[in-house]
Amino acid sequence: MWQILKAELGYWRDGLILTYTIAAGFLVAAVLIDSWGFYNLMWNTTITYFIFMGIVGGGAFNEKRYRLFNILPVRPLDVAVADALFVLLVQLGMPLLWIIYLVVKPEQVRPETLWVMVSDSAMILTVITIFGIHFHAHFFETKKYQRMNWLLLLLSISFVVMLYYFGALPGIARLVWRYYSSRQGAFAIVLLWIGVTALSSEMYLRRRSYLA
Repeated sequence: MWQILKAELGYWRDGLILTYTIAAGFLVAAVLIDSWGFYNLMWNTTITYFIFMGIVGGGAFNEKRYRLFNILPVRPLDVAVADALFVLLVQLGMPLLWIIYLVVKPEQVRPETLWVMVSDSAMILTVITIFGIHFHAHFFETKKYQRMNWLLLLLSISFVVMLYYFGALPGIARLVWRYYSSRQGAFAIVLLWIGVTALSSEMYLRRRSYLA
């Protein structure tokens, strides 16, 4: 498992250096430009992280990474755990940049800042892991898979549009933020991330095919 993780980090070393160079650039800009603020820094570094992980996911698919692991003498469980640790380790660098910003600009610290950082990190990891679940589900060979995807997308869009039409979206956003920036909300999102990570690993182990 550790060798797989080390190999992945080494393979993506140049991409990681570029990603964190860009993220560090956002940190410097946030420090120098007062109008940016803490949350803009979080938003920009989060986008940078998602772009990098999208490239990693696309690379794994195009290079048939899981097919390679299937023919090597490694357990599927080791691959699943290495994947989860890779996602976690890459993300952990972003909160470090946020902390550096808050050290430089302590006036930006609010009572809820710590819990927002925890919630945001756990939510980012949850979303990335859900993409992994989505990818693994494709290999359960269900004919209804594509229709299920389009149905879920349509339902999600319809739900948001309905909330906006009835004027409920701002109120729900405030309610979500109240719990998102609280200790209870942060712990709940961390537990959610742990749950989806376990589900993603289990789905990987139960795939009918690793030929991708």
